[in-house]
Amino acid sequence: MVFEGILEEISEQAGNGFSADYVHLGRNSDPVMNGQRTFYVDFSRKAPPPPKTPKKAKTDGASNDVTTTTRKKQSKKSKTASQSDKKGKTVVIRNGKFYVPDADDFENGNEKFDEDDFGLGTFAHKVGSKSCNAQNKAVLPKEQTQMLVDRIKKLVSMWADEKQMNGNKAFYWNIMNKDAMNTIAAQVPTSMEELSSLGILGENIEKEYGERLIKSIRSFVELENLQKYIDINAPKRIKMAQQATRATPAKRPLDSPTAPPAKAPAVIDVTDDEFDVGIDF
Repeated sequence: MVFEGILEEISEQAGNGFSADYVHLGRNSDPVMNGQRTFYVDFSRKAPPPPKTPKKAKTDGASNDVTTTTRKKQSKKSKTASQSDKKGKTVVIRNGKFYVPDADDFENGNEKFDEDDFGLGTFAHKVGSKSCNAQNKAVLPKEQTQMLVDRIKKLVSMWADEKQMNGNKAFYWNIMNKDAMNTIAAQVPTSMEELSSLGILGENIEKEYGERLIKSIRSFVELENLQKYIDINAPKRIKMAQQATRATPAKRPLDSPTAPPAKAPAVIDVTDDEFDVGIDF
């Protein structure tokens, strides 16, 4: 119909900058519209049959047995490889740091991660089953640890909303990322010394939000009656806090500046005043 002049394609530019072809009535459309001319379109009654594929020549029974045996061996190798892969753990690279989940992150050999774990800059890699990460070993049970993670995330989100209300463009991950939240929820620091011993927060973030974070963690431990889990690891936590305190140099107040010693006023000898005017020439 385009070639007959009944329809006409006109290229127009849309608002987004892309061009599109639109169909309009052409110069020869009036006779068709008035019934003076009839335009027929021919369609085939049956679709063309698909091309025939050549049949493979039949082989003797011996070759079939060899092929079946080979396929069985390959299937056994693939099953063995898949089982060996399941025995390994997963190393997750987050923001340039390696993180090896502990046994609580695996259920029946299948990894269980949050949706944020596979977000920005995250890559998973299989390693041997002997890999471990002692730092992320949770102090609390798994359910309470996840509750504390959600509590910390909600608290940090409130801090980010507060910054946005003050005109600062900030999100919760600018204050504390997912790794820091998981580590804090796993270690459950209840003092500023224990929080500093983790070494996961910057100095400014720890100074601005550290006390408020510790207060919220203490309230959670008290409300959920989790102090018994804290007491089990008390000696280790005290040792880590002491090491962090020793590693941090103590801030000494600056000495107040001392005033310079007062100078004695200069005394002018006017005994030898020739003209008796009080000036020593």
